[in-house]
Amino acid sequence: MKRSEIINSFEKINRNLIDAKLIESLDLVVRGRTTASSSTLNQDLLNALHSYAVSAKDYNSIDNQIQEILSLSDLVDPKQWGDLIIIKEPSGSRHLYELRMNIIIATKFLPEIIEIITPAYLLANKLSKGITIQKQSAEKTAVISLTLLDNSTLPLSTNRFISLFESIETFYKVSSKILDISGETLIIVGADSGSEINIDVSGTAKIIQMVKEILLSLWDRIMLFREIQTAKRISLVAQALPIVDQISSMEKDGKIEREQAEILRREVIDASRKFLSCGATIPEMNKTSTIKPNQLLAPEPKLISEGQTDKPDDIDELLLAEKMDNNEKGNSNPSEDPDNIK
Repeated sequence: MKRSEIINSFEKINRNLIDAKLIESLDLVVRGRTTASSSTLNQDLLNALHSYAVSAKDYNSIDNQIQEILSLSDLVDPKQWGDLIIIKEPSGSRHLYELRMNIIIATKFLPEIIEIITPAYLLANKLSKGITIQKQSAEKTAVISLTLLDNSTLPLSTNRFISLFESIETFYKVSSKILDISGETLIIVGADSGSEINIDVSGTAKIIQMVKEILLSLWDRIMLFREIQTAKRISLVAQALPIVDQISSMEKDGKIEREQAEILRREVIDASRKFLSCGATIPEMNKTSTIKPNQLLAPEPKLISEGQTDKPDDIDELLLAEKMDNNEKGNSNPSEDPDNIK
């Protein structure tokens, strides 16, 4: 169970308890202020219990587990509501008192626990909302969340971490050059582990945004070529990235030298191969498709064992194919011979 999952569950349960107005309804019974007569139905409390039970239908296994730890499971079990909603005593039953106390404890301490276990940089972002100076400062940096997927046949080896960090560092450096922005050093600001590993990396906001766009374009093309064998698919994806075309356009317009363009293309292709072969995703990939990224981006043992990097000849082949394609489209100087690429 990851820290982020625990925090999400705490926040969800606390919000649902408050929204259902359970404490208010229970307090009316405890203080003897309910208008219902003996042995009649407490409609207000029934409505509150029903409201919470409906919201709890969306709970996942972690939410349910935490709800049980907090002794709140009776709130979603109508069989346990009898002595709560049928008023037999002026101030309610013992069961009602116990449940009310559990809810009070949960709503009082969950927010404090969330604050304790929330990473400092996320907590700072929450606290800075509405504060102009801090907000302006926060806008200069952004965080990209990376997830190394779990694979039963492939452990979370150091090679996978190395490939992930090298690929992100390369995308960040290339994006910095294309945007002509001197970016801040990438910093790991958070890490969380469970069946998967989540790593949060902070950098200059505009550059981080471009890195995310590169990774989303990788994902789009992985889905496009998903029927093709993995190794061949990665090569096709690397060639089809918009950033490769963007580099070629900048070369054509004279914004960068041919030699620098070749270096950038090589770096993008190599970084793409590393990222795709190490089995990593970003949360934004889940929002753009009904296909789960872990179905197509699971790490390949063979690629990992080979170091995830292209051989020089492989990169030359990809660059040659991209160069020839540009020649056909008229995007490069016909007098330039692709065979001269080094």
